[in-house]
Amino acid sequence: MLASVGVPRLAPLALLLCGCFADPGRYGQGEGSSTSTGEAAADASTTPATPTTGDATASTLPGTDTTTTDATSEPTGTGTTTTTTDPTSPTSPTSPTSPTSATTDATTAPATTGPPPAQCGNGKLDFGEACDDGDFNGGGLCNFDCSAVTCSDAHQNQGESDVDCGGPCLPCAACRACISDLDCGEGTKCAAGICAGSTLITIDYLTNCGQSVAEWPLGPNFPMGQYSITAQGGGGSNSFDASYGWLVQCDGIDITEMSVPFIYATPDAAFQALPIKQLLRAYPGGPLRCGLQDAFCADNSAGVSLSFALVCP
Repeated sequence: MLASVGVPRLAPLALLLCGCFADPGRYGQGEGSSTSTGEAAADASTTPATPTTGDATASTLPGTDTTTTDATSEPTGTGTTTTTTDPTSPTSPTSPTSPTSATTDATTAPATTGPPPAQCGNGKLDFGEACDDGDFNGGGLCNFDCSAVTCSDAHQNQGESDVDCGGPCLPCAACRACISDLDCGEGTKCAAGICAGSTLITIDYLTNCGQSVAEWPLGPNFPMGQYSITAQGGGGSNSFDASYGWLVQCDGIDITEMSVPFIYATPDAAFQALPIKQLLRAYPGGPLRCGLQDAFCADNSAGVSLSFALVCP
């Protein structure tokens, strides 16, 4: 039966079968064509990647070494090496280094200068000087360091008897140097060039008498320090037995050792009878009260005298 059909009858059948297995790679690649699904579809995992680099395109097979000159290309595929050459970048060693700190900076500002330093002793009033009398002797109105003289500059100048005291300044404290009594403070006198000296106190048995210390009148204001207390003479009496004695008390200083009772016929006899005529006592400072403690002062007469002298170290 096949033989009877003949070749002309088989030809349409062959054409029909060939159309079913047409290669989509050869046909249908124009615009708007689509790739059919089926056995003819290409498997991307088994097909070598084809790099696309702008205008220059090279197809490579696995294992082929290809050099691409496009600056934007990157290696693709397996086993392919790509070298990129950028004509704008130097391939030689890096650019020359810039000059370092060894080069002098021409923009550095010049150092500024102020007024010249003062030269004390040149007789000119330089910047920063209060005075300049042309020497380094001090005194007058200018110190040896060209500072103005004051009563608190820690220098003995301008006629002071001691540093910052005496003369035109305030009186000096006890035991400071002096020239006259005017250089010494209250309670001291200038003796042998020192503000200390002796202060004589006379105790009248009638007017400087009382039962309590508060009734004694205030005496001179003494500075704090060690004092030498010396009996100077005299003696007092009372009308009760018409005898003389040498008695005196001072507030804040114990001088009871320097006393004798009213049993002597004359003041001088009482003074000579004193067992001790000089004591050394410390005084805390302030107004000194000395007197006779007696409940019956109206019948008293005469009195005694003693001196206080500050002892300087």
